[in-house]
Amino acid sequence: MERVAAGQASATDRATLERWIGNDPARRELVRSVARVVQGTLALGQSAAKFDAAASLAQARARLGFTGEAAGRGSRQRSHTGQSARQRAHTFVTGVLAVAAVVVIALVVRTPTVSNPTWRAFVTSRGQRETVTLPDGTRFSLGPESRLRVPDDFGVRTRGVDLEGEGYFLVVHNARLPFAVRAGNAVVTDVGTVFDVRAYAGDGGVRIAVAEGSVDVRAATKAGHDRPVLAGEIATVIDTAVAVLRGADIAAVTAWTQGRLVFNATPLRDMVQDLGRAFDVDITVADSTLLTRRITAAFGVEESLDDVLTAVTLPIDARLDRHGRRIVIERRGLDIKGPGSGAAQPVHLASGADAAE
Repeated sequence: MERVAAGQASATDRATLERWIGNDPARRELVRSVARVVQGTLALGQSAAKFDAAASLAQARARLGFTGEAAGRGSRQRSHTGQSARQRAHTFVTGVLAVAAVVVIALVVRTPTVSNPTWRAFVTSRGQRETVTLPDGTRFSLGPESRLRVPDDFGVRTRGVDLEGEGYFLVVHNARLPFAVRAGNAVVTDVGTVFDVRAYAGDGGVRIAVAEGSVDVRAATKAGHDRPVLAGEIATVIDTAVAVLRGADIAAVTAWTQGRLVFNATPLRDMVQDLGRAFDVDITVADSTLLTRRITAAFGVEESLDDVLTAVTLPIDARLDRHGRRIVIERRGLDIKGPGSGAAQPVHLASGADAAE
């Protein structure tokens, strides 16, 4: 547990620990508690090499009533008459959690208090993206209309940042100071990885897509319930619930970092929000029945806004009216003159048959 928490574990170590945990929530919570102790100790500047698992276990056993030879066998000196194996296991885990809690409290008491931290903000407007490299070598890209706050003491005691909007992170791993992103109601902790976090105000939740490595995800309002998310998986955090989708199309989700727009059965209501951010325009859908129409399409950096809008509206039997930055999409019927009424250069659709559902 300590090796995994300190970032010193091999793939075999991690697999062995996961097998031991299985579907047992008590064991999962025990591992999380040990991780909090290890990470809290490291945050105080102690080297991971100073961890002495044998001594820690001996102290924990002494606190829990294990003595002598019985301690080596994991048996209590006092009688367990009338207790089942499951009850004894629950008693043991509960006791270890109590010891871990005491250690965590002691670490918190010893940690210097930092008041009124100052932050540096990176902000993008509509139609803009920005890539920044942090002092530790971690690189992030901000999507349109996004904001990332980085504390001035980043890398000293913590490596935590706050995100509004969308960010793509290539993290330099540091077991002593894990990299964490707080976005909306979610906290995403790096385990040596490349991942995308989307948390726009109107999304109704936070989406985390992992391209490489893995992250731990939890709801910010529900401490102690981290959920591992691996490469190729997408996690969604809504309120206090974390759902994970396996086998996701991560390339499509992160295409925006290359200046591309990829939509996979995306409702028109969500699609126009992304188009508005990407092209710095205000798009309104006048007919509410169009909002739920799903579009599957991909656009390259060479496509103009007019080409994109034409490709979007034609398959769903809609047309548009454009006046500068203001665009209205509605069903066909009125004689509206605009980019959708004349000839347009063809654009690449992900699939002609799937262009509109």
